[in-house]
Amino acid sequence: MTDDDPATPERTSRRRTWVIVGVAVVALLALTGFILSAVLGGAKPGPTSSPSGATTSSPTATALASPTASPSVSPSPSASAAPAPDSTPVGKPMEEVPAPFESTPAVEPGLTVAVTSIKAIKGTADAPGEIAGPALQFVVEFTNSTKKKMSLQQVAVNADYGKDRTPAIELEQEESSMVPAEVGAGKTVKGSYVYNVPLEERDLVRLLVFTSVDAPIIAFEGEGPR
Repeated sequence: MTDDDPATPERTSRRRTWVIVGVAVVALLALTGFILSAVLGGAKPGPTSSPSGATTSSPTATALASPTASPSVSPSPSASAAPAPDSTPVGKPMEEVPAPFESTPAVEPGLTVAVTSIKAIKGTADAPGEIAGPALQFVVEFTNSTKKKMSLQQVAVNADYGKDRTPAIELEQEESSMVPAEVGAGKTVKGSYVYNVPLEERDLVRLLVFTSVDAPIIAFEGEGPR
């Protein structure tokens, strides 16, 4: 505006109108920006929480499912790995089979015999024909690994000693006890037998165990205690 263009009330009114409009536009833009900022800022947590929940639940289910299935299968092979005991007879019926005192041979399918103890004791003469003197006590065990009882009624035990296999005299004294007439399924029974055996003849001692005519005769042998 120049000096020769004096302000009129009409022009002054227009200028004021444009100023008010301009201020209103600026205020409107500022308000719009503030609203957009608030909307965008408030919308941010939405997507963040959603994937977070999805990610947490997914691995948790996988982690729990995988270890549970794995250990339940592992015991299976170990159960089948247990070897069954060998219960095959060590010889033919009535065949004399030598065996060391520490062995446990099978005399019938599922029936094993073992000498579990040999002790030097003093023999007493309690019955006709017996001779008091140095003696050996043998404890013999019979184990039945089958699912039915087995008869031991025919069991007979004898002993000899030395290179000439001199028969030893059996002594029926307090330490002696006959084996029971039978052994139950999965059970073990024992008998105790006492024989005169001279001290000087104990380098080689034998104990012969007979169970039945269908089984071998086990000749346990070794050095006897003095």
